[in-house]
Amino acid sequence: MRIMHYTGLIFICLLAFIWKMSEAAPYISVKSNSRSSSQKLINGHLRTLYAYNVEDDMNNFGGMMSHHRSASFNSDLMSPGQQRNLQERLMEIQK
Repeated sequence: MRIMHYTGLIFICLLAFIWKMSEAAPYISVKSNSRSSSQKLINGHLRTLYAYNVEDDMNNFGGMMSHHRSASFNSDLMSPGQQRNLQERLMEIQK
């Protein structure tokens, strides 16, 4: 009778251990948004000195942590090439 009692207890502990180990990790999702802009009156016209928006999205969907960033930049005073360069720098993910 005692052997059966210990066997049942060991079996229950083993099932509890297997069940606990098979649980999936929690899903993590972090979103961040940063924006800033500045305008100035130049020769009677309101001009955008800069306006940027950076969005970050991090999650572990599928079991692996992934990080995506999007950015936009606008300025009435900078050339299109300078704006593209600055937008690319804003999109770089610091590691």
